[in-house]
Amino acid sequence: MNLDAILEDGLGNSSSSSQQQLFSKGNNGLERMTGNRLLMQRIKAFFIKRIIYSKRKWPLIITQTFDFLISQEPQLVLNTSLFPYSSSFMKVDPDLESLSFQYRSLFSGSHEVSSTDNMTGSLLKAAHDNLLHYRENNICSAEFLSEEEANTLRILTQTIPFHTLGIGTSLVTNALLRLATNSTIHTITTTNWPLPPDTTWLFSSEFSTSSLVYANMMPLALAFLSASFLVFPLQERETNTKQVQVMTGAPVWALWATTFLWDFTTYMISLLLIYICFMTMDPNGYFTKGEAPGALFLLLLLYGWGSIPMAYVFSFPFQTAASGFAVLALVNIVAGQLMTVVVWGLRMAEQPTLTTVSDILYWATSVIPAYPVATGFGHIVQVGVHNSKCNQFNETVTQELCKALYAFAQDNDFMQCCRYGDPPLCSKVGTGVCLEEWSYYRLQQPGMGSDLLSLFVNGIIFFGIIVFIEAGAPIFFIRLWRRISYQDRKFQQVKPQGQVREVDEDVVAEADLVTSLMTGSQPTANTLPMINGSVDATLLASMLSKQYYGCLVRAVDNISFRVNRGECLGLLGVNGAGKTTTFKMLTGDEVPTAGDATIDGLSLSHERNKFVQNIGYCPQFDAFLDDLTGVEMLHLMGRLRGMSEAQLRENVNSLVSLVGLTECAKRPSSTYSGGNRRKLSTALALVGNPPLVFLDEPTSGVDPVSRRRVWTAIRQAINNGQSVVLTSHSMEECEALCSRIIIMSRGRLRCVGTTGHLKAKFGQGYSLQVKLRTHGFTQGNKSEDEQIYVTKVNELKIVINYFLPGSTLTDQHKGMLAYRVPISVSWGQLFSVMEALKAGRDPGAATPLREDLPLASPSTSIVEVYAASDTSLEQVFLSFAREAAMEQAPGVPGTVTDNSVAPVASSASIIQVPGTNNSLDMYEVPTGNQGPLAQGESSQSKNQDGSPKITEL
Repeated sequence: MNLDAILEDGLGNSSSSSQQQLFSKGNNGLERMTGNRLLMQRIKAFFIKRIIYSKRKWPLIITQTFDFLISQEPQLVLNTSLFPYSSSFMKVDPDLESLSFQYRSLFSGSHEVSSTDNMTGSLLKAAHDNLLHYRENNICSAEFLSEEEANTLRILTQTIPFHTLGIGTSLVTNALLRLATNSTIHTITTTNWPLPPDTTWLFSSEFSTSSLVYANMMPLALAFLSASFLVFPLQERETNTKQVQVMTGAPVWALWATTFLWDFTTYMISLLLIYICFMTMDPNGYFTKGEAPGALFLLLLLYGWGSIPMAYVFSFPFQTAASGFAVLALVNIVAGQLMTVVVWGLRMAEQPTLTTVSDILYWATSVIPAYPVATGFGHIVQVGVHNSKCNQFNETVTQELCKALYAFAQDNDFMQCCRYGDPPLCSKVGTGVCLEEWSYYRLQQPGMGSDLLSLFVNGIIFFGIIVFIEAGAPIFFIRLWRRISYQDRKFQQVKPQGQVREVDEDVVAEADLVTSLMTGSQPTANTLPMINGSVDATLLASMLSKQYYGCLVRAVDNISFRVNRGECLGLLGVNGAGKTTTFKMLTGDEVPTAGDATIDGLSLSHERNKFVQNIGYCPQFDAFLDDLTGVEMLHLMGRLRGMSEAQLRENVNSLVSLVGLTECAKRPSSTYSGGNRRKLSTALALVGNPPLVFLDEPTSGVDPVSRRRVWTAIRQAINNGQSVVLTSHSMEECEALCSRIIIMSRGRLRCVGTTGHLKAKFGQGYSLQVKLRTHGFTQGNKSEDEQIYVTKVNELKIVINYFLPGSTLTDQHKGMLAYRVPISVSWGQLFSVMEALKAGRDPGAATPLREDLPLASPSTSIVEVYAASDTSLEQVFLSFAREAAMEQAPGVPGTVTDNSVAPVASSASIIQVPGTNNSLDMYEVPTGNQGPLAQGESSQSKNQDGSPKITEL
């Protein structure tokens, strides 16, 4: 039964219809939208994504919308709950015990009320014992004194904590009420309501203090509102969801534009609520008179224009939404509150030098929207107070008052408002200057024109920074800096870490073939064996390299390979070999230091956007929004790839059924298990049938049945003409799916070819595993047992090297030996030798060995069982991995320096032998059949015919 039949049988008949539906049409059979129709569908997809996200993240939306209302402080009820761990003293005369009982009952269990006969002494002693506790927690004490004329209730309160006098008064009045009614049902509640300033205070010369309060309180409410808009773009970037969306060909400007429009719409709702609060809760008329309402609305509107893109810019440098939110909120608070106070204080000093410093700070801090909005609120108040000086009375009263002041008090400040008569009365007294109303929009302070201008410019600046970043300008300047600081020269001169073996001839031929295909030249002679018929390559990667700044070792070092149409190429390597970095370069997530790649003629270096939109990508870490369901994410990706709704619905349903997500497809992906998340990532890469699919460990954490479902989806995509590049740590998966395999180590290609070719070339024969007997050679003498075991292992190695010539020890542990046996040894010879050793016979003789010899008889033979098989792909992979681990920096002992192409094991293995103090000493035992003899072995250890001589212990 072939692999397809096995997979079909394992999955059952239910998936066959899904496969037929999903892959019944070729890649060109899907009708894809183009032009404005495609652009509108992508914009629609982005809006649908935000609507769904906002619906699932409704607490965040509520916070954004009602942040201003939530930040308002309610009235304060004055009772002992404000000081839950307070202590109090009480002095009571005998006649007032009933009243003191009611007073004591008003304290809860956490409060301490102590009786005393000397109130002053008790208070002084409490202060002496713990002054801090006394000042902060001894809120009030009471004396109940019975005197001849009248009873006296005396309250002693602290002056440092707030509201202690009100709490003490509330306690006494409630005690009297309980005593009078003999009931605890009725209570007296004392509430603190902040009082609005009266008209006299409003028009005093200290009106600037009021505007300072408004300027500082409003940014505190708005700081968290604007910082909340950082969360979504940062989450999209950190989960790589943004990258996979852009890889569909959707323009980045459309992604940012829809994000801003949605966030600005949300902000407008908050703006309207804030505006309504100002219009209905402004007893002083700061924001409701004259041009103030329009100025306030414009200030809030432009704050959204400037602060939202600033939040987007702050989403780039941070890795988590919590850290980004906290830092941005702190920046807003510092700029909106601290710097406002600093600049205001410098200007109030009225010194030329300090005024200059305040002007510099004003314009420097204005780049943060929180500052101009804070000063804008203050300027609205200042202009409003100034303009209201002459509007305290109606016109008739004002004229009569001006006449009276002109006759009896011409030096009164109100005379500036007397603009009646010809000439006006105000021009005849004092300085002769009449008070003129200020415009809210004037550029001179305290007008808010400069604040509005700063906010408008802020929006343009921050949007410009976003364009700057998305256009790759930072990368350009990094490259320019490296060129200036000779980093490029260092890149050319740097050597790979350690001395590596010669490049395999297949790797060289693959690079030559890629070069000839990219340049259009004729293939060279050494590339002809790589070509089976005509070459139809989807992807060509030529001399790709990646060297991170500050690192002397290249993460990827001049790799070249091709991916043919309808081919699955396996990219294998240990962790850190450079696989994921290669994927990041080819998907546009990282910029190559050198080299280029093409997909059907589109260059990664020169046509990056067109290049990546031909790729479906399943990254190593899941790239989707946890708040969207699997179906919603698949629809999002399908719409971005230009599929019509009818085709998209059929394609998504088929993929969901095929990879086994039917049960959880309509649940938020945050509830998915690790395996289901990988299945969804694979389905996202396949939706829309992109011509090239990158799968980075697609079945990691997936159960065996679901793994075969994913395999079926991948194989059907290959049969549909799509090309697949797969990385995996499962050799079974690679053998089942991959047409060709590349093995990487230390950023370089070590071999390339089909599975059979790699086994034949690097496997070099068979794999032999021998399980060893480790004890029971003596009657309970552990030390002697260990010594016999070591001796027997040494002898067994000698025998195997002699009777199975060319065998190489690839691995050794206590109780196990692993060999690679060359193809020159026949199966018959291999089994004959091993059966003899297992039975305790000399492989070169027909009779058993003497019973007293180490290898004699099955009861004393060290060989328990053995297993021989063809070399597997995993063993080939492990040999390269072991070789990579052996490579060290030049000059370090143990560096591999030979020039052989095939991976070989170390020429010596470490074993343990008993030392003189019953400890185990470590030393090297040569394993090559031409190497020096083991320690303690004489030159007479072989017979005259060259066979190994077995000696007694």
